[in-house]
Amino acid sequence: MRKRTVLSILLCSLLTTLVAVSGIAPAKASISGTPTWIGPQYDEDDYYGASFTANSIAFTTGTNATLRVTVNNPSTTKPLNISAVKVLIDWGINYSSTEASKSSPHVIPKTSSGLTYYYTFKIVFEVPAITTASNLFRHYWWVYVEEVNATSGAQAVTLHDKYSGAQDFTVYSSDQATAQNSRIEYDRLYTTFSPTSKIALELKKNAETEYSEAVDSYKAGDFSGAKTHYGAALTLLKNARSTDETYLTNVQNNSVELTEAQIRQANATAARDEAYAKLYEGQAKMYESQTKYYEGQGSYYNKTGEAQVKEAEAAMIEANATMKIAEAQWALAQAASLQSTALNLFGFGFILFGVAAIVWAFKRPKPPP
Repeated sequence: MRKRTVLSILLCSLLTTLVAVSGIAPAKASISGTPTWIGPQYDEDDYYGASFTANSIAFTTGTNATLRVTVNNPSTTKPLNISAVKVLIDWGINYSSTEASKSSPHVIPKTSSGLTYYYTFKIVFEVPAITTASNLFRHYWWVYVEEVNATSGAQAVTLHDKYSGAQDFTVYSSDQATAQNSRIEYDRLYTTFSPTSKIALELKKNAETEYSEAVDSYKAGDFSGAKTHYGAALTLLKNARSTDETYLTNVQNNSVELTEAQIRQANATAARDEAYAKLYEGQAKMYESQTKYYEGQGSYYNKTGEAQVKEAEAAMIEANATMKIAEAQWALAQAASLQSTALNLFGFGFILFGVAAIVWAFKRPKPPP
């Protein structure tokens, strides 16, 4: 009887222990914040209209999509063994992080001294073809975090946290992605371009027409047509910018040439004025020498004595020499005048050439479209 009583007490103690152990909750994984998709960002999408928010993510078929999920361990009693972090997308496929598995779980230490430990998992997968992941609507997705009770031996996997994403996973076909990239580049160039030449203005107007057609095609789901029209719009806009840059360069060069011609004309005018001054000075000296010459002749004929005749002859010689010098200065002055006139005409010709070049830049024939 006594043995039975002892056995009963032992069994009760064992059951109590088992109940107490089963009542200890396992460490619960906690998804911290909002899981984040990493990939190309697009500021708008006319096909989805207002439901496509600013800076939304869209993934092209055949490229990798990346989801970052941050998990923390709030437990103060035991570490957290993460065996799987998965994302399920509504086309029916689960994608898992390669950083955790049942056989090799990722261990997050327990919270201690008020310090909570976190780890960010990455889930990377290739976006399937649009026959599997449609590009005509946006997709729902869900995140699951699984925990294993031990890192080895007998293991039991449990699901302790999950996250439901919005209907915002967007898949692009190759045509959609090309169209969107062309549109973004066009918008960036368009806002910084104000053409000045007539040809550039016409090219820009044609680009705007192609852009409008691209928007209409995209809204209608004709992504191939949208790609073509956006590409044409971008090409026309780039040609308009290049044409305008060439035009402005020509105008600037012609203006420089015109200024240089005006400077040459001013220099020639100054040289001409100086030549005229020398000419007038030469004429004055010639008239002065003629006066001396005639005075010498008068003295010669008025002299009666031999000494006086010699004096008169000396005066005549001096007058002749002065006359020769004056004639030489007259010739030099005339040559300088002719040279300055030629330079003046040369500078005027350059001015006419510069003006003609500017007129041609404004009225040159248009290149074929």
